Parts: sequence; structure tokens; C-alpha cells
Amino acid sequence: MKKVILLAICLVALIACGSICSKHPSSDSILSAIPDSILRVDDTNLYIVRENNHWGVKNDTGLVIIPVINDEVVFISPFLLAYKDGLAGVFTQSGQKIIEQQYSDISVCDSLICVVDDNGLKAAYNYHGRRLTDFAYHSFREYAKVFVAHNDDGKQVFTYHGKPMLSSLAKDVEIHEDFLYSDNLLDEPKYMETSVFYQTYTDKWGMISLEGRPSIAPAYDRLFPYGEYYLGCKFHKYQALDLNADIVTDFYDDIEPVVGGFIIQNDGYYGYLSKDNKLLLDIKYPLIMSLSNNMLWVQKDVMQIGVYSETGEEILPPIYEEIWEQDIDGSHIYVRYRGKVGVWDDNMFIIPIKYDDIYQFRHKHKVYWSVVKDNKHGLLRENSRTMFPLEYSSISYCVNQYNRQEIDFIVSIGDEFKRYSLDGKYVENVSKNTYFNIDAGPLVPWEEVKSASLLDNNAYVYEVCFSSKK
Repeated sequence: MKKVILLAICLVALIACGSICSKHPSSDSILSAIPDSILRVDDTNLYIVRENNHWGVKNDTGLVIIPVINDEVVFISPFLLAYKDGLAGVFTQSGQKIIEQQYSDISVCDSLICVVDDNGLKAAYNYHGRRLTDFAYHSFREYAKVFVAHNDDGKQVFTYHGKPMLSSLAKDVEIHEDFLYSDNLLDEPKYMETSVFYQTYTDKWGMISLEGRPSIAPAYDRLFPYGEYYLGCKFHKYQALDLNADIVTDFYDDIEPVVGGFIIQNDGYYGYLSKDNKLLLDIKYPLIMSLSNNMLWVQKDVMQIGVYSETGEEILPPIYEEIWEQDIDGSHIYVRYRGKVGVWDDNMFIIPIKYDDIYQFRHKHKVYWSVVKDNKHGLLRENSRTMFPLEYSSISYCVNQYNRQEIDFIVSIGDEFKRYSLDGKYVENVSKNTYFNIDAGPLVPWEEVKSASLLDNNAYVYEVCFSSKK
């Protein structure tokens, strides 16, 4: 019994010594001093504490941040919300009260603090505790540079300085935020422009720009941005306006801004306008579509398709059965004429129209063409010179087993499969059983397929194989 008493005395002495020697009490010592409850606020030195059934906040030195007199305290980053007698207020983590404890409810949003009064109406405050709106709204929706306030009478748009953008409440509002990037799309955006499209109670749409561009009066049944233009609709007809709100085109059944001008449609037929509203292709074609490199796909009649420039000049006459782009950058145009396929580029056919089908393969910025004719396969280099003549049963691409960043070709005649390097040199024979297609599913592990597909930005790998060499 004496030993137990002596041990207890020693423990008390150690605790007392710790209190005397330490300049600041530890969080454990705070915990021992607060027998009711303690909860640490994540990633801070703050503790929400309860004493005698009241709540407050202290830091890890025991300093009172919010007096322990509240019915509840919650942390909603980056603020502390304290409730007393059914009313809420907002404190900073340093204990500064930025919104008085006199509101029925408070919520913290991305850029706003939403405060509810006794009538259930909301006002928006900024993070410094400045009130931005009246207590007149039911909800707020935040955007990068503005927020929309909504009540039973309509919608208003505010800047984060509290300035209303509309002269009166609108029936509906749409916010469009356009990002402008440098040439490298991986960089952060250099600039963002915000346009407010609003619908009045006469059901007409207008536009106001936050950055001061000319506004568009509410005169359209529908109004929306389209690239470097706005499209306005009246009585199911569309016209284009530029970013200075100047009218560019007349009204048409449909209009599509493209790089060089506008593809227009009336009564089911298509035409083409220049940027300065000159008719370059009459409205008489069954279909016009945009291609890469500022070119137009133009259908004159069934299986009569051609290519025109953005100035309306004919590049390929409308005599082809099919015209399409297969490359990711649209650098080549594929045509089919009388059942045969060729490739056009730079004002000439780089592959003549004589093949049943053509597929392009790229690796490390080099281009290869897999060609098929009469069920025989061949391969052309990017300069259209023959790499493998038209005599093979199949030609495929596979990962080099010894260098995952390289691709090999697998060619076959009947059941005989051979591996060649990218420069066309023979490497080895491979077994048919080691040759797998990605679409085979369970035959090829997914990890192998991913590694084959991610060689570089310009690599397209359709098949995977494994060498029989040990």
C-alpha cells in the first residue's frame, strides 16, 4: 500500500514539474484541463472545446479564441461558426468576429458567405464580412467573376464587389466564361472574359459584358456565344454578330461560324459566306461541312463531293464518292473515286487513287501508310515510297519487346509471320500463337495494352505481340 501511495506522489510531482518547466502547456495538458470534450480543428492549432455544456475555441497554448459561451461551434473552412440562443455568427481563425451572432443560419461557399435572416431571406457577404446584397434572395450561384442571386421575382447578377449588373431582375440568366490561352494549352489561361446573357420578362434575350464590350439589347428570342461571334435568333432564324455587337450576317435557317466565314442554310440547302458577308458559294448544296486547314467539304449531289477553300475556290472538284479526314491534325484528305482510295495533300495526290483502303500510322512524327488492294497489304513510307510491296496477307504494328518506346511491324504471308524494324529491316520470325490483337480482350493483359497505347502523342498502336525469342 505504501508503494502505491509513493508511486502516486511521484506521478503528481512529474506532472507538476512538467507544468513548471514548459513555457507553453501541451495539447495534452489542455485536454486534462477540459474534462468535458475537446476536438482538434484539422490542419490548424485550434481546438473546439466544451466546458460546462458550453462551446468555444482555444489554441494549443490555451489562449481563448472564441469564448466558451456558445451552444455550438463548427469549423467550415476557413471560418468558425458559433451559435448561441439559436443565432449564428462568423469568426476568423484568429478570433475576429466578421459577422455578428444575430442570424438564423449561415453557410460558407467558395467565395461567399450566405447569411439567412429571421424571415428566411438570404444575403451574400464576402470573406471580409462585407455585405454584398440585401436580404432579398433565396439562393446564390457562384461563377469565377460574378454570382447570380435568385428570388421569386427573378434573377440578378452581382460582381464580387457587390455591384449589380442588370438594371432590373431578369426572368433567366446564363453566364458564359471564355478562357484565352497562350499557344501552349497546358499553360494557365492568360485571361478570362465573362458575358452575362439575360432574358427579360418580355422573353427577349440580351447580353452584357463584364469587361466592357458593347452590350446587345434584349431583342432576340435566343442569344448565345459561338466562337468569336454571337448568334441571335428571331422567329427561328439566326444571324451572326461580332464581339463588338455589330450585325455581320442576315437571318438564315441555320448558321455556323467557321474559320474563314459562315456556313449558312435556307430551306434545306447550304451555302457559304465570307467574314464580310459576301456570298462565296450559292445556297444550293445538299450539305457543306468544315474541314481542317480552313477548307470546306461540299456535296453537290449524291456521291458528288468536293473540297473548296475558305475563299470559295475549288480545290477538288465535286466528283468523289467520299471525302474524309483521318489524321488527328487534318493534314491529309482521303478521297474515294470509283471505289478506289487515294490521299491528297498540298495541292497534289501524294498517294494515287488506286487502293481499296488506306490507313495511316504515326510514330515519333513519322508517317506510314498501310495500303490494301485485292486483299493484299503493303506499306508506304511518309514520302510515299514503298516499304513493303503489295504481297502480304497482313501488316500490323506491335511493341518492341526489348524497347517499349519502339514499334515493330509484323507482316505475314499465309501462316508465316515475320517481325521487321521501323526502317524495314528483318528481325526475326514469330509464332502465330504469340501474335495478339488488342480487341482479343483476355488474351492481352490490360497493362500491356495501355503501355502500347501511350508511347507518345503521335503513336497509335492497334496490336500487341510478343516475340518467341528468349
